Amino acid sequence: MFVLAVIACGVIDYKKYIIPNAITIPLIVAGLLLQIYQQNWISILFALIAGTITLMLAAITGGMGGGDVKLITAFFLWAPPVDTLNIIIISSIIGIIWGVVKKIRAVGWEKTKDGYISKAILWQAMGLKGLENHGLMRHDMVPFGTCMALGVVFYYMYVYMVWQHLK
Repeated sequence: MFVLAVIACGVIDYKKYIIPNAITIPLIVAGLLLQIYQQNWISILFALIAGTITLMLAAITGGMGGGDVKLITAFFLWAPPVDTLNIIIISSIIGIIWGVVKKIRAVGWEKTKDGYISKAILWQAMGLKGLENHGLMRHDMVPFGTCMALGVVFYYMYVYMVWQHLK
């Protein structure tokens, strides 16, 4: 259920640049109920702290929307913290690659190399405020919810394949 909901969020974010509350809120509530049922209070505390930190970073940088923050909070409630951190790292790498390729396709390698990679790759990858100062536009942004959905799929496919070989 969790993976399918995350994939749905990724598809919607790709098409509309929004992650609907109709999916993220039930994911958070169900994850919270699961952790309460399992009496896993540390996971609940960790999810609340991680969600708060992510929200603060998103507010400061402007790099993520509220849907991304809620989806990350749901990750921490559904998956072990190590899995969630690995998924976020994989998702960030996917987002960086996607952003660079998108920029190269839009303006060409020379302009990208000179005016983008050397000056603003982190601004693009993290979606930080002040994009106009670096010649970046809103349409240059990458939907991070889609990157997170791909990160979940890649991570769990990898974990599944590794566990199959260990048995």
